[in-house]
Amino acid sequence: MKQKFKTILSQFRNPDVQFAVVDLFCGGGGTGTGMESSRHARVIWCVNHDENAILSHSANYPTPIHSVEKIEELELSGLIELVSQIREQFPHIKIILWASLECTNFSKAKGGQPRDADSRTLAEHLYRYVESVSPDYIQIENVVEFMSWGPLDDNGKPVSRKNGSEWLKWREHINEYGYRDEWREMNSANYGAYTSRNRLFGIFAKDGLPIAWPEPTHARSANKDSIFGKNLKKWKPVKDCLDFSDEGISIFGRKKPLVEATLKRIYAGLVKFVANGDESFLQKAYSGSVMDKVVSMDNPHPTITTIPHESVVFITKYNSTQANGKVSPGHGINEPCPTITVQQRLAKTEVIMMKYHGNGENLVDTESACSTLTTKDRIGVVFLDQQYGNSLPASVEEPAATLTNNPKLAACFLMSTQFSNVGSSLDKPSPVITANRKHHYLVNPQYASKGGSIENPAFTLIARMDKMPPYIVCAETGQSAIVIYETDSEIMKKIKLFMAHYGIVDIKMRMLKIPELLKIQGFPPGYKLIGTQTDQKKFIGNSVVPAVVTAWINALAIKVIKLQQAA
Repeated sequence: MKQKFKTILSQFRNPDVQFAVVDLFCGGGGTGTGMESSRHARVIWCVNHDENAILSHSANYPTPIHSVEKIEELELSGLIELVSQIREQFPHIKIILWASLECTNFSKAKGGQPRDADSRTLAEHLYRYVESVSPDYIQIENVVEFMSWGPLDDNGKPVSRKNGSEWLKWREHINEYGYRDEWREMNSANYGAYTSRNRLFGIFAKDGLPIAWPEPTHARSANKDSIFGKNLKKWKPVKDCLDFSDEGISIFGRKKPLVEATLKRIYAGLVKFVANGDESFLQKAYSGSVMDKVVSMDNPHPTITTIPHESVVFITKYNSTQANGKVSPGHGINEPCPTITVQQRLAKTEVIMMKYHGNGENLVDTESACSTLTTKDRIGVVFLDQQYGNSLPASVEEPAATLTNNPKLAACFLMSTQFSNVGSSLDKPSPVITANRKHHYLVNPQYASKGGSIENPAFTLIARMDKMPPYIVCAETGQSAIVIYETDSEIMKKIKLFMAHYGIVDIKMRMLKIPELLKIQGFPPGYKLIGTQTDQKKFIGNSVVPAVVTAWINALAIKVIKLQQAA
C-alpha cells in the first residue's frame, strides 16, 4: 500500500494538477476518463460493487486504488490516510468527492414500476465520507428526476404530492457541514459529445471556494446561436462513430421474425428519416369509401398506378367449359359461388414477371430479384396457368388462360427509385438508371421513440442495451419487387407499401457494436472493457459522458487557479 500511495502522490508534482478525485461509483470509467482527459485532475480512489467494472477501470487507469465494495460498506481508514498525505505534501490540491449515484430507481424510464427504496437512499451514505474526508468539493451526477426524490407509498411508488422533499432535506444536511450548492442540467452534446445525454449535475463547495460551470462549445442549431456572439459549433453527427461497411441483415426472412414493437419503430423511422415525416402515401393508398375501391370488371378500369392500389378478385372453375362449349368467364365475388365439387376447383392467381428477351430465362418469380430494366418495354406482368404442363404464360394484353389453384396471393410492382419519383407506367420507357442510394438512421428502443438521425448526436445510451439495444437501419433504394402476403401483419404491410412508394428494395438492421458504443459515449480508441457483451454494454450505458466531466473540471480549475494567484 505504501508503494501505491507513493505512485499516486507523485502525480501531484505536476503544477497543472489541481484536484485529487475520489470516485465512489466509478463503473467502467466514464468519470475517470473525463478526469484523466483534463490536465487538472487525477483520480486517487475508485469504488464499485461490480468486479468486472473495477477490472475494466483498472485495465485503463492502473494508478488509482480500486475497491470492489458497496459504498456503504467500504472501510475508510486507507482513504483517510491517503487524503491526509496529499494535504500535507500538496496543500494546494483540492479533494473532490464524485458520486454518480445509482439512477434506475429515480429515472422516468422505470415507468410505473415499484422503486427500490434502498437504492434511493444511497445518497445518504455520502454523509460518512463527508465527515471522514471533509472534501473541498462534492460533485453529483444523476438523472433529472433525482430532484423529485420523495417518499414511497406502500406499493413502492413515489408519492407525487411530496416530490422533491427528500432531495431538499438531503441538500440541507450536506450544506450543514459547511458547504453551499448549485445545480444544473447539462446536455453532453453541447460539450462536443456524440450523444445528446441530458443529466442533472450538482456541486457542493466549501465556504470560500469558487463554483464554476462550463460554457457550451456546441449547439443543435449553431448558426442561430452564433448570432448572439457565442460562435458555437454544430452538434457532432453520430455517423462519425458508425461502421457503415456492416449494414446488418435484412428485416425480411429472418429465422426469428422481428417483434411488432421493433417493426413499428422501423416504420416510424422510415417515415421520419426517409419520407421527412410525410405519411400521405398511406392516405392515398387507403383513402375513399369501401364501395369506391370495388370496380366491376364489366366497366372501364380506373387509372392504373405503379403503387398497388388495385387487385383483381374473382372465382373460376377448373371445368371451365360451359354446356354450349364456350369458356366460362368465371364468377364475380358479388355473385353466388358456383357449386363446390368433391375436387377443389376454385382457383387464385399469382402474379409473376415475364421478359421478352431473345435468350436467357424469361420468367421471374415475384420472390426473386428483378432483372435489369432496359429502356424498351421488355418486362410484362402475366398470369400463370399451372394446370397443364405445356401451358404458356400470357401477357396482360391477352386473355388470361385457365387459372389454377395456388396457395399464395401476391402483390408485385416495379418502381423507379430515383430522387423523389414514385414510379412510372410499364407502358413507357424506363427512366435513367442511377446508382442505389442508402438511407441510414438509428432505432431507439426506449419508449415510443422514432429513433435518431445519423446527422445528429445519438440518443442516450442506457445500461440495459442487452434487452433494449440501439439499432442502425439501412434502407436501400433499387429496382424493387415487393411482395405483400396475406399473412403479413398490418405494420409489415405498411412497411412494404412504404418501400414500394419510395423505391426501397431492402431494409437491413443490426445492433450497434461495442467499439461504436464506446466512441459514441466518448471513450478513447482502444479502451478496454472486461466481461460479457452484456456487461460491457451496461458499463457504457451507466457511464458518465467523459466530455462533460472534462469541460466541468477545466472550468473549475480556471477559477481555483485564479483564487490561488490572488491569495
